[in-house]
Amino acid sequence: MSDIGAEKILQAIIRNRAGVLSDPLTVTGSIRKPDNSVTPLNFVKVSTGVYEAVYTPTASGDYWWRVQTTGVINTAEEKTFTVEERMVP
Repeated sequence: MSDIGAEKILQAIIRNRAGVLSDPLTVTGSIRKPDNSVTPLNFVKVSTGVYEAVYTPTASGDYWWRVQTTGVINTAEEKTFTVEERMVP
């Protein structure tokens, strides 16, 4: 669970068929917010096969994010997280 306004690190781990961390040619992503609007995500390489995007949610609800790769490794994966309003300041 996440808080409104707290940065969320979205991590994509990319492995080849042998299970070894590998870099694809491209990594793209997007996030669907609780109001159903979609915003692109900017994934940056952290290390071989590890990419991260930072997103700051602005509303409570369920967020779905997708990462897709192309090149030698063609994959796509979707994940979700929930944001709730703080009850105690």
